[in-house]
Amino acid sequence: MPVLDLYRGLNKMASSDEILDTNQLANSYGLTLDEQGALEILKARNRALRDHGRIELSVDPIKNIIKIFCTSPYIHQHNYVEVLNELIDIFYFCKNEIEELMSDQELISQMKEYFDKSCGGSLELLKNRELMILIRDIREQSLVEHNEEKERKCWDGPKIY
Repeated sequence: MPVLDLYRGLNKMASSDEILDTNQLANSYGLTLDEQGALEILKARNRALRDHGRIELSVDPIKNIIKIFCTSPYIHQHNYVEVLNELIDIFYFCKNEIEELMSDQELISQMKEYFDKSCGGSLELLKNRELMILIRDIREQSLVEHNEEKERKCWDGPKIY
């Protein structure tokens, strides 16, 4: 089996039932996914994974995005699937950019905070302003930590002659 076929197969293992399970929580916020919406979300997930060169064996990040974002005052039934699809793409974009320096849960929670507060529900501001700043800050912090670790390893104490 060619690698590309294996890649596609791994990313398509998720079922819409797993996505529909999130309705239990989302319903209390006036949001509901039907079978078609769940399938659209899975297609968006597969497209984002392919576009960002990632393999994901579970839909847990998607379920967490739904569970955390369903409480947003900026998401309504008429834009629910569309917003989730964009959030999924943004999530995987960020995961690549921060190179796993932040857990899925931390990233999703930070995305939600920005989305609801400083972005006022704007996906464009979330991706192109707030998350770009976060990515820059995480990379800079990682570089500082790397350089400090390198200096610690290189320093071998005072020379005594």
